[in-house]
Amino acid sequence: MKKKIVFGVVALAFSAAASAAPIRIDDNYVGANSHSSGDVIGDATQFQISHMNVDYTGTQATVTVFSNYHDGAAGTNFGDLFISSNGWHPFGAAPYAADDAGNGEAWELVFDTSEGKIYGGNFSILLAENVVSGTVRDGQEVLRGGGGTLKGTGSVTTGSAFDAATNKTWNTVAYTFDWAALGIVPGDDMGLRWEMTCANDVIEGVAPTPVRPNDVPLPGSALLMGAGLLAWRRTVRK
Repeated sequence: MKKKIVFGVVALAFSAAASAAPIRIDDNYVGANSHSSGDVIGDATQFQISHMNVDYTGTQATVTVFSNYHDGAAGTNFGDLFISSNGWHPFGAAPYAADDAGNGEAWELVFDTSEGKIYGGNFSILLAENVVSGTVRDGQEVLRGGGGTLKGTGSVTTGSAFDAATNKTWNTVAYTFDWAALGIVPGDDMGLRWEMTCANDVIEGVAPTPVRPNDVPLPGSALLMGAGLLAWRRTVRK
């Protein structure tokens, strides 16, 4: 009786997997103000923003802000999430200490936190000094004032989460929406901005959208097989 070992290959066709890791945007933005107060105005234990994470699942994006802030602190509220569909163009260089509504990014879209709706077109913008009295970061966009064209809806959720990079649990506010429905082209950079209504701290940054948003993330072992060919063998008895 002879044994014959037959080797072969099976080609496995998998779509390229999108990265499962979120895009992290650290708070390297200060923004112009007339108080020379640095990155955080007032109590950093209430107003400091740490970072944003941007997670993509297909054409759905979830932008999660990690901060010390909770809605209602010191008589202020969550601001809106401003979105740019054509990248991010702040004024000056990091930490953008001269950037404000007059010279920075012109935001094409805004996710209205209170409504759970995204607007584009000709919407008005309220600055921190229009909304909160006292010491605020002047000249900084904080809320949609009104108007605009409805582009989509989304969800806003709050909670808390541990961040290993800072070894700390932060308060979170997360915005989930369909970025492709907003007219953002796959592979283009999406600019983002968030703040509380006093703009005592502000975060801005950019997150490239997936080039192929319909790709399905795969487990690690499947990724290895999808990258090449899977060998197999068969024993034939004679």
